[in-house]
Formats: sequence, C-alpha cells, structure tokens
Amino acid sequence: MKLKLSEPLIVGIKGSFDNQNLLFVPDLPNFKIVENLDDPLVKSADGYMQTNIYKFSTPKLKDQFDFIKESGKPFLVYESPVFRRGTTALQDKNPLFMQRVGWNHFMRQGIFCNENSPPDRFNKIQKDQNIEIKPWRAKGDYILFILQKPNDSSLEQVHKVWGNQYWAYVSDCLRKIREHTDMPIVLRGHPKANKSRSIAAGIAAKEGIPNVTHTTNYDTQTIANGGRGLQKDFDNAWAVIGTTSNTLIESACEGIPTFALDDTAMSFDVSQPDLSYLNNPKLDIPREQWLYDLAYTQYYFHEHRSGFAWNRLKPAYF
Repeated sequence: MKLKLSEPLIVGIKGSFDNQNLLFVPDLPNFKIVENLDDPLVKSADGYMQTNIYKFSTPKLKDQFDFIKESGKPFLVYESPVFRRGTTALQDKNPLFMQRVGWNHFMRQGIFCNENSPPDRFNKIQKDQNIEIKPWRAKGDYILFILQKPNDSSLEQVHKVWGNQYWAYVSDCLRKIREHTDMPIVLRGHPKANKSRSIAAGIAAKEGIPNVTHTTNYDTQTIANGGRGLQKDFDNAWAVIGTTSNTLIESACEGIPTFALDDTAMSFDVSQPDLSYLNNPKLDIPREQWLYDLAYTQYYFHEHRSGFAWNRLKPAYF
C-alpha cells in the first residue's frame, strides 16, 4: 500500500500501548512506537494510540494516559473484540484472532465509523466463530446477574460514583431489581477474577437480599469469559442483567432478554428499556443492524497490519 506524504503521524508510547497490541500496529511508516513521553515524536504526533483507557489500578501509567487525553488530539484505543468465540489463544498471526479499535474509547461512546454497516463482516465473523443468533425467548427460572472485574476500565461510570466500592454497587443494583421482581437471582462472577467471584459468593451469603445465590459454573477453555460454564448459566435464565460486560452481547445473541445498566455498554442498543420490564420483557427488539455495526468495531490481524482498519477509521479526523 503506497503511503501519501500527507499521512498523519500516529504514535504509541510503550506502557499505555502495551506489547500485546504491537501485533496490530499497521505496517505503515506513519505509525510509530516510542519508548517514553520524552521522545520528540510524541509532541509532533497528529494522533496517538493506546491500549484500553486509564484505570485507577495502573497509576504508574497515569502520566501517559493523561498526556494523550489532555493533548486534544484524537487517539485510537485498542481492546479485546466483542465477538470472541474461537479465539483460544493470542497467537502471532492467528487468522481468527481479532482486535477492537476505535477513536477515543473502546466502549459505545467511541468512534468506530460503523454506522449503518453492511452485513458482510458479521456474516464472515458469524461463520468463522460459529455464532448462532437465536430468537428472543420468554422462558427461564432465574435472573442471571453478571459481575465484572471490580477494577475493569469498562466500569468507568460506576467508578465515578462508587469509587472502588464494587460490592456496594452490586448490592445496590440487586435491591433495585427487587423493586420489580421476586424472581430468583443468580450471581455470576468473572471466571478469571477471584475477587469478582468472591464478591458474588459474599453478597449471596451476607447481604440478606431474598432469594439470591451464586453460580459455580466457571468452566471455560477460551481467552474469552464464556465457554461451557456460561452456557450452563444461560440455559435456564429468564433474563441477564449486567453493567458493561461483553457477556451481555452473548446473552442478546442467545435471545435472552438483556438489561444493560450502563449506556456505554456495547449491548445497550438491544437492551430492555429499564428494570420495570423484568417480568414482561420486550421480545421485538431488532438486532440485525446492531450486529452489523458491532462487526465493524473489530478487525482481523491482517486487516490491522495492512492498514485496512486504519483507512476505515481515518476519515473521522483526517
């Protein structure tokens, strides 16, 4: 691909742009990785790239994230894909592995240049990952509540209100659910976060909220958070409630009425309107365009390297 001399300089700084994402840097001369903030390329950059966003659990990188955000320049944010089935390991040039990238954020408020996308990309991902889109259903024995890693950066809005009091936040959500239904609630912690699982077990045991238990179905063999354990929890769920977890995308694909409690969730556009719909959920929420648009938030390894993803995103700012 021939590079025009007018191409903007996009710079990633080691640390805020981590080694894992080096695999996805476009193989183009206007993309540069530097060692630290003191490199002259940092100030001359037209835009930046980073992994995820700043979270309070990584204070040593705060100066880099702050510099990028306060520069007033656009920045590409790399994160894990929203469709992740079949990606059993992060391997160099794994043809099925994809990575999400968007301007200024990786959640719904990011700019992905994906409005009214065609179906072609989702059709390929659906085939590659064997994704089945099931009809909306109205059956099940319990509400499945999805917990996340307490310091997860996708919980940005939760942290602004609750700080690091994730236990208190989840308990508050459960009490709000109880205002609308007495259906059993099953808490599901993050399968790869001990603290998340212990919070689920602790709330079920100590908070005294009626008819709340926790799952032990954490069997998974993928880098994603799903797998056989999640499917067991899905099978008899009446509804799935969570904040911003990608699990809400999977539950929506399964046809389970899904409640996203945060409007930055990638599942928000197909979420139930609010908790008052718990006993009588809407079963006519369209998903097709949502799926097509989601598919254009993530790209295969070779699409990152070739500049295909960059050329789709570039027009938003350059």
